[in-house]
Amino acid sequence: MTSTEAVLVLRESVTPTTADAEDPQAIEPAVLRVQLVGANPDPQVVGLDELSGIVNYFVDNDRQNWRTNIPTYARVQYQDVYPGVDLLGTTGIGDPYLPFREVLGLLTGDVEAKLAQGAITQQNAGRLRDFLRVSGRALVEYGPDLIDIFVPGGALATRVGARLAARGAKRTGWLDRLEELTEQKAAASGGL
Repeated sequence: MTSTEAVLVLRESVTPTTADAEDPQAIEPAVLRVQLVGANPDPQVVGLDELSGIVNYFVDNDRQNWRTNIPTYARVQYQDVYPGVDLLGTTGIGDPYLPFREVLGLLTGDVEAKLAQGAITQQNAGRLRDFLRVSGRALVEYGPDLIDIFVPGGALATRVGARLAARGAKRTGWLDRLEELTEQKAAASGGL
């Protein structure tokens, strides 16, 4: 997690069968970056639930670049990423993808639970619901593999359909594609 984005790097296990014999590092990792568009570029970052371990970074041979005895935390809160909206990042304990699920859930209109908890305001919930047509389309066009991994496709299609109906808007082509992707993934997994 950085002050402006959450980054998830997935590396393939390097085995003699997957690695180039001369350069096992040649396998490119998959990188997912989540940035909040229009967010506060310099939010206050607060560590929560300090853990017992510390971290040391020894960068090159220059001791001035070394960082030692850095505390670690179970959660990190980014305050006021948008006015009145905080973002909470957690460690990989339990579900390592939870921060990505939560952010993508909010950006695709799944705001009711957070609203009921008082974690977001009615005004911000409305903004996130309005953003649904942009984020949903981007997810279908640029991140279809994230559907049913980070964002439940069926629930997203239902939210989009309800939002369009409530506004009397015409159905969009990307909604058809979302439903098609969701059906394909359900069929591929045996409907589980």
